[in-house]
Amino acid sequence: MTTHPRSLCRFLTLLLMTLGVHPALGADDPFRVDSKPPTGGLVTRTSDSPPTDILGSEMLRALSGVLGELETRDFIPLRRALGKPIESPTLGEPFAVVHMTRSGSDPVLVGFSMLDDGTYAVQALNDPNATVFSMDPATLGAPISPPAPEPRLPASDSEDELRFELAKPYTASPITLDTKTRRSRFRANYPDLTREIGNETMQVRLPKGFDPDAPSGILIWICPGDDGRPPRIFESICDELGLICVGIDHNGNTRPLTDRLQNHLDSIETLASRYRIDRERVYLTGMSGGGRCSGILQCSFPEIFAGAVPIVGLDSYHNAPTGEGKKYWPARIGKPSPRWFSLLKERRIAAITGSVDFNEPEMQIRQDLMTKDGLQVRLDVIEGMGHAMPTSEQFAEALRWVDEPRRDAMAEALARAQEQLDATRDADPGDPKVRESLIGITTIAPWTQPAWEAAELLGFRRP
Repeated sequence: MTTHPRSLCRFLTLLLMTLGVHPALGADDPFRVDSKPPTGGLVTRTSDSPPTDILGSEMLRALSGVLGELETRDFIPLRRALGKPIESPTLGEPFAVVHMTRSGSDPVLVGFSMLDDGTYAVQALNDPNATVFSMDPATLGAPISPPAPEPRLPASDSEDELRFELAKPYTASPITLDTKTRRSRFRANYPDLTREIGNETMQVRLPKGFDPDAPSGILIWICPGDDGRPPRIFESICDELGLICVGIDHNGNTRPLTDRLQNHLDSIETLASRYRIDRERVYLTGMSGGGRCSGILQCSFPEIFAGAVPIVGLDSYHNAPTGEGKKYWPARIGKPSPRWFSLLKERRIAAITGSVDFNEPEMQIRQDLMTKDGLQVRLDVIEGMGHAMPTSEQFAEALRWVDEPRRDAMAEALARAQEQLDATRDADPGDPKVRESLIGITTIAPWTQPAWEAAELLGFRRP
């Protein structure tokens, strides 16, 4: 077999980059530690290194300016995204710094700065004479992202203050629905990802009595049409449960499915960049095709979503028999891998349909099949309702049931955190065991009052 020289060249280039070597950069490659690829990296807002003992606490990580972590493979797309060297650049303070590590070597810092034209500049900070490279922002997402706009906080509980379009720029999810992810999670033939996050519009509704220092859950609204504003029927239950509701304009049934799902993953990260989010209380809901999307996301990402309330539409990983010979409603996803399926069994799905909804027979069959598989799925069939939205109380009853396990866990965690705080109240925060206990409080019940008190004893201040 004869190999074309150009194909061989591309193969060798990809091989070198996979091994951490950029053939066009050589010694100027900023993503290297002692001339070798890094094995990991901590991403922070500044060049200061946070104490290592707080890295297990999401709350203290955030208060320390930690944005996330990178693995070896995460440096490959960063290296590929490097642009041309910048002559005589004028750089401000970096908005993100990667503390690259490799066993046996001192950390090497790489800074990301914003240029006037909106592109990024990348430079190894250990060497003031290091080459500065340009980089297209579209190639990056969390955790390397510029600071989000100041969060909009309501001046009152009026709906005009609670409802608004989220200011841009938005933050891309660290989960990208590329070919590899689609195959491993959906196990189905989904279209390629084409969405441009800068072209999207996110609509938000904050709960009444919103406290920016307290943890808020998220209710994701997947609309079948173009208007992404959260429906009014969600207001009372979101107020009761302390949930931020978010929807996306022009993200309905006519959008390519992959783009549609990616946008809702992005909305979580965007909210998390501006508000205190309880990531264990992220819920899904949607109507019709949006209800089907909520089932797809819940089954495919149970580590992200704690439960779902699909409305007059539900998808699962089954070919659901219609009862008419060998006909069936096809599965749009494959069955999750054992790892994710085990976690899915811990989640609750409360689907809602009507007795005269044309999707009711299919939803009933899917609920039966999922229940037989050991999943916690219930179906509320509302007498006389067609292919429409339920009432506020009908929806609230379903969401309360979905949220119940997390509410109970929160109450237990809050009691444990308070008890642990009381036990250390008169102790010396500088004592290693006391410090460990205070850090533990912030992991037991993050962003709650006991956690804030523990953080302040450790020297962290409320923003």
